[in-house]
Amino acid sequence: MAPPADGPPGTDPRTAVVVGAGIVGASCAYHLARRGLRTVVLDSGGIAQGATGLASGGVRTQFRWPLEAAMTVRSRELWRDFETAHDVDLGYRQVGYLSLAADDAFAGELRGRLDAQRALGIPVEVLDQAGVGRMLPGARTDDLQMAAFTPLDGFGSPGDVTTEVAARGRDLGVRYRLYEGVVDVQQAGGRVTGVRTAAGERIAADIVVNAAGLGSPALGALVGVDLPVTPYRQHQFLTEDLPDLDTSRLPNVLEPDLDLYLRGEGGGVLLGVASDAEAGRSDTTVTWELLEKLGEALEHRWPRLAGAGIARGWVGCYEVTPDRRALVGAAHGVDGYFYATGFSGHGFMHGFAAAEAVVGLALDGHWPTVDLTELSADRFATAAHRTATHG
Repeated sequence: MAPPADGPPGTDPRTAVVVGAGIVGASCAYHLARRGLRTVVLDSGGIAQGATGLASGGVRTQFRWPLEAAMTVRSRELWRDFETAHDVDLGYRQVGYLSLAADDAFAGELRGRLDAQRALGIPVEVLDQAGVGRMLPGARTDDLQMAAFTPLDGFGSPGDVTTEVAARGRDLGVRYRLYEGVVDVQQAGGRVTGVRTAAGERIAADIVVNAAGLGSPALGALVGVDLPVTPYRQHQFLTEDLPDLDTSRLPNVLEPDLDLYLRGEGGGVLLGVASDAEAGRSDTTVTWELLEKLGEALEHRWPRLAGAGIARGWVGCYEVTPDRRALVGAAHGVDGYFYATGFSGHGFMHGFAAAEAVVGLALDGHWPTVDLTELSADRFATAAHRTATHG
């Protein structure tokens, strides 16, 4: 994130409004201010109080799609650049990511990713059952068909990172107006001219970035952009301290077949579990009954954790799209309106790269590093059209 060649902050006469103060919005605002624009961030809540603040913070390069893996690689590069530029430590914990497959379908998918991962320069190791056992002492491994480990992956604290990015943005002149939502996007002559807040105030803007997470569909509808984002509740439970387990050495572990995610957190283990019955809900009431499902998964894969006491539990909301891929792009017919939303649980790990991409598209007219064209919301409009016309 070196200073751009086109001048110091404040030299661009345009004004940008970013709606959303999560990691994506804060990163967009930082990039815009770095490019010299006067930048305002509006959010109906506080910094990282939406999906970002309740996320587990995992960072992985293991994806079905090469583009998402490339976004993680680019985000990590920008993360390091940010630390160097501001002499800060964002607290990235490089413990690696271990994906486990006990069925043919996911095992085949893991194998099918290897060439694409390696083409992106991502170190990835295929572990045998003994190798998994060394990483997860006492875990059941006899039914595993495939295990992939990416050692450069890890996790961080989404709330802390977002707060730091916002602070550095403020140093560059970004104004944060929190607990102040947007109710209208104003237009004239086919381009945005500003926004109106819930308090009735108009803020003039040449660029509006919709990074509003679960609020993004309503904000998109104001300019005729369909952003199919819905909530999906993700539970996280933290065990009590486990003195017989060195949790600092645990990788992130993901086993989709069991809907199981875990990693070390302090002296305990952070456990993630979801249920399709939670889809569509956005409240944060804990469904304690999910501990039964979680216990069954642990009893099968890692029995030593099945009896661990639970210190606390909480709920975050993924902002999910129909294909669980993000929505990043520009509105057609409304110049100056851009969106970055629907990250489906991957916003923290992709926020830096998505922000760089959106700002490059907005200011330079093209993607700067990673081409995100396939994440355009147009893909759903095209799919709907094809279904309507061809059955």
